Amino acid sequence: MSLKAGYNNKEPSALLPVHARPARKSKGERIRAYLGLLLTAAIFSTLLPAAWTLFHETNLRLVSIKKVDPVAEWQDNVWPIREQTPWDISTDYHYPRLLNYDVREGTWLRLDVNPASGDIVFDMLGDIYCLPGSEVLASGKSVRARPVLRGVPHDTDPHFSPDGKRFVFRSDAGLGVENIWISEWKGCSVMDITSVNTRNEELQMALRVEAQEEALLKKGIPESEKRRYNRLVREGRAWGKFFKLTETS
Repeated sequence: MSLKAGYNNKEPSALLPVHARPARKSKGERIRAYLGLLLTAAIFSTLLPAAWTLFHETNLRLVSIKKVDPVAEWQDNVWPIREQTPWDISTDYHYPRLLNYDVREGTWLRLDVNPASGDIVFDMLGDIYCLPGSEVLASGKSVRARPVLRGVPHDTDPHFSPDGKRFVFRSDAGLGVENIWISEWKGCSVMDITSVNTRNEELQMALRVEAQEEALLKKGIPESEKRRYNRLVREGRAWGKFFKLTETS
């Protein structure tokens, strides 16, 4: 019998093992395995500290957290809410300042009657006028209305106090924001701010320099104390004391 390749009579040759190829996993099994690895890594990264924090513990310091009410910055019970700008509607009003008109009738006039003297006050186009009660009762005819408050500020809603010694009105004088103002009442003839009131020498002097001082305002030259007082006299805001009502806590 002839010898076959790989064999001899004295010593048989070794048999090489045959490796069988393992069965390949399905796509679904591989996805589940990947998800499991990711979930495990996420859990460990959350529970265990990061590696670099183990070497920097000596730099740790205690930080105190102070609780602050976020509403405290926006309180609305403090006046003024913000710092007011030094601004006056009578002097910083950059529009025409003079309006002349002559009327005999008016509509939507708010008026009041003085309980002591019978004087009648009413507003028209942001100015306040007065009709002397004595003249109205004596003549029974049309009476010239005396302006008692005029100028750039918008003055409205005049009313008398129960005893007739004061009158209250609304005005945006000053900062241009409406407030309630109170003034002493001295009668129509005394508080008349036209040139007809010749008994008031201070008013006559302020009226004589009106054109000159208005020209200075148009040029942007700031008011001096004397010019400011003259303007207040011409507007009717220098008689006695004016009080601006403000809310107090």
